[in-house]
Amino acid sequence: MLGAPAPAAASTEAAALADRLAERWAALQRADATFPDSIRPDTHDWGRYGEAGVGYGLMLAGVRAGRPDWVERGARAQTYAAARAPDRLSVFESMLIASGYNLLRRRAPATPAFAARRAVWEDYLRMITPVYNARVDAPQLPSNKYLVEAVAYLELARSGLTSPIPGTVLNRPGEARRRGLDVINRLVPKRVRSRRGRAGGHRVTALSDRYKQPLAYHSLTLALLARAIDVAGRPASKRARAALRIGARTVWAFQAPDGDLAYFGRSQAQSWTLALAAYAAPRAATRACDPRARAFHAVAERALARLGARHPIGAGGMAIVPSANGPATVPAIDDYASEVVYNGLTLTALGWAAEAARRARRCRPGNLLSDRGRGRAVLPFESARFATVRRGRVWLAVKQRSQERDGRAAFGIRALKRRAPGGRWIDLVPAAPAVPGRPRGSLGPALLLRSGELARPRGRRMRVRGGAIVVRGGWVRDGRWVRRGVRFRFTPTARGARIAVATRKGDRIVYSALTDGAPVQLRRGVADAVAVTRASRRAEIRLQGPFASTSSLAVWRADLTVRSRGERVSFTVRAR
Repeated sequence: MLGAPAPAAASTEAAALADRLAERWAALQRADATFPDSIRPDTHDWGRYGEAGVGYGLMLAGVRAGRPDWVERGARAQTYAAARAPDRLSVFESMLIASGYNLLRRRAPATPAFAARRAVWEDYLRMITPVYNARVDAPQLPSNKYLVEAVAYLELARSGLTSPIPGTVLNRPGEARRRGLDVINRLVPKRVRSRRGRAGGHRVTALSDRYKQPLAYHSLTLALLARAIDVAGRPASKRARAALRIGARTVWAFQAPDGDLAYFGRSQAQSWTLALAAYAAPRAATRACDPRARAFHAVAERALARLGARHPIGAGGMAIVPSANGPATVPAIDDYASEVVYNGLTLTALGWAAEAARRARRCRPGNLLSDRGRGRAVLPFESARFATVRRGRVWLAVKQRSQERDGRAAFGIRALKRRAPGGRWIDLVPAAPAVPGRPRGSLGPALLLRSGELARPRGRRMRVRGGAIVVRGGWVRDGRWVRRGVRFRFTPTARGARIAVATRKGDRIVYSALTDGAPVQLRRGVADAVAVTRASRRAEIRLQGPFASTSSLAVWRADLTVRSRGERVSFTVRAR
């Protein structure tokens, strides 16, 4: 049975955001139980778990807030998803439908859509077969989908259902629980042991998908681990819980002071990354309100504050990225992203966070590593290795190498923020578009060869030294080294950052400045409304744009080319 609505004073910020988002999507539901998507016209075919995700999020919000109308709409959406599913290959859809089934079975079994068509859910669940976890001898956690499937398995284990169909997860007694626990008790801890690092005196790791490791997917994997532990309960091992704490401490180490935690790579700056981190980090805290717990609550507080401020809820739902909502978002996001799917994921995460907050002890948030005047970290993210450093009012994040010629995952500065006198944090460099012009994926400092081709920078080692991020490496062309032994130095200054590289006489160095809007050309650089980028010597300037990114739909690229006399060439980004 649904309880009475919770008093307003008991609502957390996650609950308030979830309620606003649920209200919008409940109003958007069509007569056939589906939801309109202004980005992808057929969400079910695009993401496969749009209706399942929004439906589950509506049910979570409705059960918590005492809104049976939301629960009914969510149940109708999940019934649609379960009845239409052509197979059981979408592990996200399976996880969400299994979670929805258990939520309704335990807390709202009289919901009309569920009571009338419960068999639709049960038929769906009885036909689930292993997809990513088909091999239980996997060496370690390779991707987030292993954990998605683990949550689905653990939900299946507590559903009370069995299946007569050979090869399905529910066909063999105990199989669902065994598989789910194997992921969190064996594969995840092994992954954590393989990627070790330290930041701020604490262990850190990389839980993002292996090799490419986009930053957003660390939050996704961490939240799925937290959810799996919550569903598993006591059988979740000490090693699984330790992995959760280390993963949460990693977010604490790389989260920007303005709450940003997906500032490079695929799914850059998307809403669900914030909601998932807001759920996962406090789940890693112990019951005692000690410094570690306060640090984890700080992660959630900043993430939720950023989500509420940068991702407005409009006519078609919550903005996936800060730069736009609705159809205008399309050029700024990945081609697989859709409004219904990612709003559903965000709403689900907010629902988990709100429910967890109701059970948890209240704890005053502490500080992030990025709040410290000398906060610094080098993060062990394999090919996506990066470092952060704070000096006074400036915070800087730098990547060691470029990946896949994606401007969002390029070598060099990936975030540069300055705290204005009023306390607000300002991005001095806009978020990079996926393909910010030619040459693809390179923002420099690059080496222009005599042939006219560009050799891109690549780091081999990275460390924070003397308050600066130092990358040792060189330049490569078509995967081959053109020059080794080059040192790139990224130094925070009082109002921005300086990028310096040692050169030889006659070298032509190209650095690409990104601006929000068409830049004003200066003698040695360019400027926009927020920042000025200048070269140490007079530069030849070439403009390209506009491009759409997650922070602006009008990002321009200005290539500043400097001919060296054999000195150290530098480029400075400074607040206006």
